[in-house]
Amino acid sequence: MKRIDLPKLLNEENPIGIELGVKGGGFSVKLIECYNFKKFYMIDVWDSMHTYRKYKYKQHILHLNNYLSMINYSKNCTKTDVIPLRGYFKDFFMLFDDQYFDFIYIDGDAESGQEKGQTIRHWLPKLKPNGILSGHDYYLNGSKYPLTKYYVDLIAKENNLKVNIVGVSEANSSWYYTK
Repeated sequence: MKRIDLPKLLNEENPIGIELGVKGGGFSVKLIECYNFKKFYMIDVWDSMHTYRKYKYKQHILHLNNYLSMINYSKNCTKTDVIPLRGYFKDFFMLFDDQYFDFIYIDGDAESGQEKGQTIRHWLPKLKPNGILSGHDYYLNGSKYPLTKYYVDLIAKENNLKVNIVGVSEANSSWYYTK
């Protein structure tokens, strides 16, 4: 199973989903086009100052272009209500009711372990029962992004959740919990 297959595990016919850490939007667009999401949110800072400080202006323009591309995509997408939001994950979680999302995918801040687990802790209550909270950059041996593995495992233990792994043959495997 690959990360693109994760929504197949949902029992919801018209799920509500979100990707945290969209960058160019490629994975979000694939999810939207492959599955019948009722709504799909995309959150990213789309700003070079956050992750790509050394590239500054060129990267800033690239990220703004990515954001504008996602806005354009959202206006032309017919089957799904697509909502791109620009900012930090921690600035948006409180805008959504608990148990709002069927599917949450985190693809950002792997170096910090999703902000030392805070991203996962903030968004886990937003997941409906039987929903999937998942993310990228999980290495079983902890060789890369060890903080991501540490906090994913810790939060699973704290909440009596099982960590499942998909995409082991891909460049970066993904983890998921089913609530």
